[in-house]
Amino acid sequence: MDKSILDTLKKGFPQNLIKKRKGLGGSYDFVTGNSVQDRLDEVFNGDWSWQVDPEFGYKIGKDWVYVVGILTIYPENGEIIRKSGEGAVQIKKSHQGNILDLGFDISAASTKALKKAATRLGIAREIEVAEPDDEGSAPTSTEQKRVVVSKPKPAAVFSGNDFPTSTSTPVESSTNDDAMATPVQVEYIKTKVKETSLNVLEVIRKGLGREDVPDQPKDLTREEAKKVLIILNK
Repeated sequence: MDKSILDTLKKGFPQNLIKKRKGLGGSYDFVTGNSVQDRLDEVFNGDWSWQVDPEFGYKIGKDWVYVVGILTIYPENGEIIRKSGEGAVQIKKSHQGNILDLGFDISAASTKALKKAATRLGIAREIEVAEPDDEGSAPTSTEQKRVVVSKPKPAAVFSGNDFPTSTSTPVESSTNDDAMATPVQVEYIKTKVKETSLNVLEVIRKGLGREDVPDQPKDLTREEAKKVLIILNK
């Protein structure tokens, strides 16, 4: 990579873009995912992409979401550059132990992974790149559950619309709710069903409140998948 490009990647961030958080052992500096993406846009004119690693995907444990992704750079002159990154976020739950917004947690973990990959290009390497809610330890391999998503999307890979925002109340239908269930929803339903004593068909019937239902998660609509997820997360 050209030295001038490296220098631009590594240049410091203005003080107004450097944030602080409290964590284990004291106070730490960090930059946001938006600041990192702005630097990538500045240097590469938008010619970059972020994809969840199709081999590793992301894992959902009891208390953590863990994502591994690949940052790909398409320079005008030169070979394509790829850097991997990993990120973990603690799943936010209510006082009753219900998951609040799993889609948001997955997106946050993906953003952390993107920022880690960016440090391997030199971006914000001089400070600790971390989200302000990053506390505690990373998930252990015994509590992680593998769910793979291979479709590449830029930056924040996951949408909160894939999941119910509450584990007790169905969310209102959006303009995309009549579309088929997303791969994220399908795989998460399969993962959660394995933790119950029921089979997939029984869970779908319970979630939709009727007998005539599709027998596979992939045949659900997004709205139907959300209703099934609400039952599984109770």
